[in-house]
Amino acid sequence: MTGQISDGLIYKSQIFCIVGVDGVGLFEPTQHGFSPQSVTTACWRGYCCTYNVIEEILYLKELIITLSLKQKLIVKHGRAKDFLGVFPCLRDTPVGHPSAVYDELNHLVEFTGSLLISSQEFY
Repeated sequence: MTGQISDGLIYKSQIFCIVGVDGVGLFEPTQHGFSPQSVTTACWRGYCCTYNVIEEILYLKELIITLSLKQKLIVKHGRAKDFLGVFPCLRDTPVGHPSAVYDELNHLVEFTGSLLISSQEFY
């Protein structure tokens, strides 16, 4: 069985991987009009997120998402719609090659619950 790519968490300037979730409200791309495509057994969801904790509040910092070929071409030619004011770029990632990357989002995540984190590399 292939290990899954973990979501990341930045807390007090350190990078962690999220290894367990007990709660609700983490970012879900389909609720924002995305259709992630699974292209690797290491990421069945077709996306991964990096969250940032600022003053004990959780924010979505980065979204890496694998898109359909048609959607990738739209991003490649600069015709993709923005998400939260950020336009994607294509970048080779472990999620899928290439993937759309939305960076510096700073989107408030209304998560309630707890996260289990590890200091291991998350991808």
